[in-house]
Amino acid sequence: MQPLIIAPEAEYRGKYVALQSFQNKSVVASGFNAKSVLEEAKLRGFSAPVIVHIPAEKTLNLFNLF
Repeated sequence: MQPLIIAPEAEYRGKYVALQSFQNKSVVASGFNAKSVLEEAKLRGFSAPVIVHIPAEKTLNLFNLF
């Protein structure tokens, strides 16, 4: 399984972001609450966005070690 790799801007650190899809990783909404991010993305016309949390600090991805 390939990890989902996102190179977030500093403005998204510590927030939830809604991506358009797994194929199109464009950020369509962001915020500190996953539910409100989902609602905002849906209001913008994205019926099934991908919601991810961006860590506040850089972290090590253990999947890349194996």
